[in-house]
Amino acid sequence: MKGLFWFVILVAAGIGVGLLARLNNGNVVLLLPPWRVDVSLNLFVMALLGLFALFYALMRLVLNTLELPASVAAFRKRQREQAALDGLKGALQAYFEGRFARAERSAMLAQEVPGYGGIAALVAARASQKMREFTRRDGWIERAATDPSVRTARLMTEVELLLEERRADEARELLGQLHASGARHVASLRLALQAAQQVDDWEEVLRLVRQLTKRDAIHPTVAAKTKATAYSALLARRGGDLAGLRNFWMSVPTDDQSIVEVAGPVARAVAALGDHRLAVQIVETALENRWDDRLLLAYAEVGSREGRLEQIQRAEAWLSTHPQDSTLFFALGKLCELEGLWGKAADYLERSLRLEKRVDALYAIGNVIAHAGDRDKACEIFRECASFAASQASESKLTQRV
Repeated sequence: MKGLFWFVILVAAGIGVGLLARLNNGNVVLLLPPWRVDVSLNLFVMALLGLFALFYALMRLVLNTLELPASVAAFRKRQREQAALDGLKGALQAYFEGRFARAERSAMLAQEVPGYGGIAALVAARASQKMREFTRRDGWIERAATDPSVRTARLMTEVELLLEERRADEARELLGQLHASGARHVASLRLALQAAQQVDDWEEVLRLVRQLTKRDAIHPTVAAKTKATAYSALLARRGGDLAGLRNFWMSVPTDDQSIVEVAGPVARAVAALGDHRLAVQIVETALENRWDDRLLLAYAEVGSREGRLEQIQRAEAWLSTHPQDSTLFFALGKLCELEGLWGKAADYLERSLRLEKRVDALYAIGNVIAHAGDRDKACEIFRECASFAASQASESKLTQRV
C-alpha cells in the first residue's frame, strides 16, 4: 500500500509538471555578442537542473576521493576491533569450557586494540594459572597493568591468584591498595577474609565476618562456623590465664555468645581454671538463646559441688519445655551421679535410654548401678555398652565406605 501511494504521488507530480510546461510559453534569451540564443523557458529550467545535478555529482566524487584514506583507516580499525572482540569472546568461552591453552591463544588476538587488551590479558592470566604456567601468568598481569581502565579488575585477579598459591601476605598488600581507592565491595571483602584466615589473623576474620553478615553476603551457617574457628583459636592463645579468659568472654558480642562452638569450649576452659559459676552462667545463657545437645553435655561437666543442686533444679525446670529430650535426661543423670543421688541418676539415665539408646548413657548407668552395689547387673550393662559401641563403629565404617 505504501509503494502504491508513492507511485500515485509521482504520477500526479509528473502530470502536473507536464501541464505546467504546456501552459508556459516563455522564452529565455542568451546574449553573447555577436551571438544570440533563444531557448524555451522549460528547456532552460531542465538544463539548469541537469547542470546542478552534474555539479553535485562531481563535488561528491571529489569529496569521497579526499575522504578515502580516512574511510579505509576507519574500516581497518573496525576490522581490528571486531577481531579483538571475537578473540575476547573466544578466550572467555574457552576459559569457561576448561580449555585453558585455547583461551590463552584467543586472548592474543585481542591485544592490538587497547579497549580489549587489558580484559583479555586478565583472562589469559587466569588460564595460565590453571595450567600452572606462572611465568606466563606474570607476563599477562604486566600487560594488563598497562591498561589503567582495568586496574580494579587486575588487582582483584592478582589477589585471587596469590591466594590460590597461599601467598596471603602479598595478597593483603594488594587488597590494601584496592581498598585505599574506595573499592570495598563484597567480593573484595570475601578475598580479605580468605587472606586473614590463611595468616591466622583471627581478630580481622571476626571483623570481616561481621561486615559480610551485615551485607547478607555470607550464609549464616558458614558465618557461625568461621566465627567458631576464630574464637577457638583466640581461646587457645589465652592458655591457662583465667583473667584473660574472662576478658576474652566479655569482648565477645552478645550474639556470638550463643554459638555452641564458642560457649562450650570457653565454659570448659573457665571451669578447668576454677571459675565454675561463670562457666555455668555461660552455658545457661547460651541455652536460653539456642537449645543444643552439646551445650547440655557441657552443662553437666562445668559445675561445682557447691552449685550442683541449683543446676539440677534448673535442668529439671527445662523438662517442662523439653520433655522428650534424651540428652537433657542424660545431663540430669550425670549431675545426679556427681552429686551422689544414685536413685535419681539411674531414673534419669533410664528415661534417656528409653528415648534414645546411646553409649554414654549405657556406660553412665552402669557406673551408677555399680556404685549402688549391684555389680552383676552393672557388668551386664557394661557388656551391652561394649557390644553397642562395636556395632555403631561397624555401621559408621560401612557408611563411610558407601
